Amino acid sequence: MRNQTPFLDYATKDYLGYRQLMIDQIPIKMPEYTERSESDAGISIIELLSYGLDVTSFNIDIIANEAFLYTAREIENVLKWTNSFGDPRRSSSSAVFQQVFEVQKSASPIYIPRGTKIRTATAMNELPIVFETTDDLEIPAGMVGNEQNPDGTYKYFVDVIEGVSVYDDVLGTSNAVQSQTFRLSYTPVIADSVRIFVNEGSGANEWRRVPNFLESTADSQVFSINIETNGIGILQFGNGNSGKIPTPFLNGISATYRTGGGTIGNVGAYKIVEMQSPIAGVIKTYNPSGPKIAGRDLETVQEIKDNFLRRLRTNERAVTKFDFPNVMMLYPNQEMIDAKIQLDEAENTVIVYVLFKNMPQEEFPYWPMDFDYTKMAEPYRGLNEYLAHRSMVNIHTYVVTAKRQPVDLTLSVTAQANYRNEDVRNRVYAAIADYFAEENVKIGHPVIMSDLICALQDLEGVYLVHIQTLQDSLIIADDSYATLGTLNVTVDGGLA
Repeated sequence: MRNQTPFLDYATKDYLGYRQLMIDQIPIKMPEYTERSESDAGISIIELLSYGLDVTSFNIDIIANEAFLYTAREIENVLKWTNSFGDPRRSSSSAVFQQVFEVQKSASPIYIPRGTKIRTATAMNELPIVFETTDDLEIPAGMVGNEQNPDGTYKYFVDVIEGVSVYDDVLGTSNAVQSQTFRLSYTPVIADSVRIFVNEGSGANEWRRVPNFLESTADSQVFSINIETNGIGILQFGNGNSGKIPTPFLNGISATYRTGGGTIGNVGAYKIVEMQSPIAGVIKTYNPSGPKIAGRDLETVQEIKDNFLRRLRTNERAVTKFDFPNVMMLYPNQEMIDAKIQLDEAENTVIVYVLFKNMPQEEFPYWPMDFDYTKMAEPYRGLNEYLAHRSMVNIHTYVVTAKRQPVDLTLSVTAQANYRNEDVRNRVYAAIADYFAEENVKIGHPVIMSDLICALQDLEGVYLVHIQTLQDSLIIADDSYATLGTLNVTVDGGLA
C-alpha cells in the first residue's frame, strides 16, 4: 500500500512562514533537538535558509507575473502578448506646424527646399527642438512671404514636422541565421517612419513592415520593428519559415527613418524661429499658430495593456453601447481633453460631448437632419468620421462641443499671521484658476467642495478657507463642464 503523501503548505512563501515550518519539523525529524534560542547555531541555519527561500519565492512570483499580460511589468513580455495578436506598440509621432518665412523683396522667386531644418530658440538650459520642412516652398518675386488672405491666413507657408530624417543608415550584413536583429543607429526612432532596404546582390529592394510573422511565408520580404522605452529601434527579420531570411551581402541592409516625436514638439505659437543653416534672402521664420497635428509619446506599458484590451474587445468596431467608450479611448487625437457619450437607443443615435484644447465652442444642435460637418473645425469633423466608420450602418453619430457651465464662488480666507493678505489672495486666485483649467475638468463631473477646499488649504500662508456657495451651483449637467464664473475672495488675519 502506497504511503500517504505528507501535507504540503503551498501558501507559505515568506521568511516567518518558512522559519516556523522548519522549526515545526524539528520534533518530528530530530526529537532530541530541543534548543529554540535565536542564538543557537541550528536556529541560525534555519533562519538563513528561510531568508534564501523568501528571496527565491519573491523571484518566482515576479517571473510568474511576467507570464500574464495584466501583471507583466517588463515591456518585452507585454509586447509578446500584443504582437502575437497583431497589435504592435503605438509609435510616437511628430508635431506638425504651418511655418512662414519672411524674405527680402526680390526680382526672382526665393525657394525654401524640402528638408530645411529650423528650430526653437536656443536657451541656456534647454536644447532646441528641430523641425524640417515637408515640401518645397516658393515665394514669388516681389513678395516678402507674410502676405495674408482676406480671412487672415497666410498665402505662403509650408508644413514643418518635428524631428530629423535619417537616410541610408547602413545596419550591417545578414548572417543567414533565423530571426536576426539589427539596431538602428540613431534615437529616438519613430516606428511608423521606418523603411528597410535589403540588397541581396541584385540591388536594394524595400521590404514590408509587419506587426508579427504569423501570416508570413518563407519567401515574404518582411520585417518587424520594436521600439524600446529609451527610443532604440530594434529591427527583426523572419526565421525562414515565417518571413524570409535575407541573403548575405556586404552591408546589404540599410534603413531610412525619422528620429524625434513625442509631446515635446507641441510648442506654442511663434516658438519655431531659428534657421539651423541660413538661406539667402530669408530674413526670419516663425509658426503663427500652435500645432496643426499634435505629437504624441510612445505608449507606456500601462497604455499598451489598456489599449490592447480595448482593441481586443471591440476590434475597433462599436456594435453595442458598451463598445463606444472603448472606441473613444482609442481615438489618437492628442488635443482631446475629455469626451462623454450619450446613447439614445430608440433613435439609434450616439451623441458625443467633447472638449478639445484651445478650441472655441461650436454651437450646433444635437441631432439636426442637416448636420453639416464640412463646416466644422477639423477636430470635430475628424472625430465624427472616426466614429462613423466604426459604427453600424443604422447608427447616427454626432459630435458636439460640451457646454461651459460657469460656477460662481465667494470665499473667505483666513491667512496665517506672518503672511501678507495680498500674497495669500494671489495664491488663492492662481489655485482656483488651475482647478478650473480646461485640462483639469471632466464633462458632467461635479465641483466637489471638499476637493477645492483641500487644494486651497494646502497653499502657503492659508490658515482657514470657507466657501460660501449654494450646493446647486456645484452640480454640472451631463453635457457641460465647469468653468470659473465670478470669483470673490476676501482675505484677512494676515499682514495688511
